[in-house]
Amino acid sequence: MRDSVYKTARLAIYEKQDAGEITESQRDQLFAMLEAQKEASELTDDKIKEFFDELSDKYPDCSDDIEKLAKKLAKCGDDEEEKDDDDDSDEEVSESVRELMKMIESL
Repeated sequence: MRDSVYKTARLAIYEKQDAGEITESQRDQLFAMLEAQKEASELTDDKIKEFFDELSDKYPDCSDDIEKLAKKLAKCGDDEEEKDDDDDSDEEVSESVRELMKMIESL
């Protein structure tokens, strides 16, 4: 959830309470639901790993390329991490994986 959407929703909840359209109890319930939705939409390392694991299971022909892509993305977020000698994530990602990522982005 984008921060601007989150802030707008919080403001709308306060405005509804100020206008007398909702009670304080309902406001608290709405805030709890909003927080849960925000938390569920945040991208964590575990969610990213799970995503790539699911991709590998769904597209076993591309599992090597998916693993390379996952390593490349992990390196982007880890600038201080030293490069492993046996790390072959610098290899070119195949066209099939690029097509797969385009399909995912279009969902």
